[in-house]
Amino acid sequence: MHKLKKQKLSSVSNPYYLTDRLTAHCRGTTEKMSKTWTSPVYAFFKPIPIIEYVNGCHCHTFKCTASGCNFSAHHYLDTGDKLLMGNMIRHVCNKCWGQDAWKAANACRNADDALKLVVAPLKLNGSITAVFQRTGKGKVTYLHVQHTREQTNAWPFKIVSDCGFLSLMKTGRPGYYILSPSQVSRDVKLVFAQTHERIAKILQEYDGCISFGTNAWTSPNHYAYIAITAHLELDGSPIAMVLDLVELPKLHSGLNLAIAFQNILQDFGIENKVSKVKFPIKRTIKAYHVSDSEYYVR
Repeated sequence: MHKLKKQKLSSVSNPYYLTDRLTAHCRGTTEKMSKTWTSPVYAFFKPIPIIEYVNGCHCHTFKCTASGCNFSAHHYLDTGDKLLMGNMIRHVCNKCWGQDAWKAANACRNADDALKLVVAPLKLNGSITAVFQRTGKGKVTYLHVQHTREQTNAWPFKIVSDCGFLSLMKTGRPGYYILSPSQVSRDVKLVFAQTHERIAKILQEYDGCISFGTNAWTSPNHYAYIAITAHLELDGSPIAMVLDLVELPKLHSGLNLAIAFQNILQDFGIENKVSKVKFPIKRTIKAYHVSDSEYYVR
C-alpha cells in the first residue's frame, strides 16, 4: 500500500505529466470559448490568443495586430471578465485604429466580416475604402473615412519621408512602421492594375445593360480631360464607377469624344457592350478625314 501511494504521488508530481494535462485542458477550453469570439473587435487582434498565467491567474492574452503595437488584452478565465471587451474596444478607438475604424467594424455582422471589410483594407493602404453593400434586403450602407489633408491636396508619395509627417505619425508610437516613397508608389500602381483587371472582368461578365456617362473640361492649367463613368445594377444594388480619366488635347468635338470613348472601352474589353454604327453622312466623314470602313461608337 505504501508503494502504491508513493507511485501515484510520483506520477502526479511529474512536471511533464502536469504540463501535458494542463496543455490539453487549456486547448479544450480555448477551442470551446473561441466559438463565442464573434464580436467585431476581435478582428483587430490575433485570432489565436496566448494561454498563460498572469499574477497566478489563468488567462487568454489577445495581441493587437497593428504594426509596431505591443498591446495585449488579458481575459482572466477564473473571473467574471473572461468575455468583457471594454479594454480591447478602448485600445482600438483611442490608440492604434481610431474611432472611424471601430464604427465601421461595429457595423459588420461579425469578426470575419470586420476583418475582411475594415481591418484588411486598413492594413493594405492605411484607409478604409468605401464599402457599398446590402445585407439581405436591408438598408444600403456606406462605410468610409474622411480624406486627409494630404489626400485632398494630392501630395506626392515622398510625403511619407517628410520629417514633419514622420514626427506626427511616430509621436507616442516610435515603433510605428512607415513605408518608403518607392514602396508606396509600387503599391499604388499594383492596386491600380489589380482594380482595373477586376472591374474589367465584372463588366465583361455582366449580363445586362450598362449606362455610360462622360464629361469633358479644361483644368485651370489649360489641360483638357475627359472622364468616362459606368452605371449598372449588381445584386439589386446600383453601382457607379469611374472607368478612366484621360487627357484629350484636341477639340472636344463629337468625333474626338467618340474616339476617346471607344479607346477606353477597348482597354476594358467591353467594346461589344455598345452598338457600333457608321457615320451616316459621308461629307462629315470626309471632313474629318475618316475612311468609310472605320466604325465608331455612337
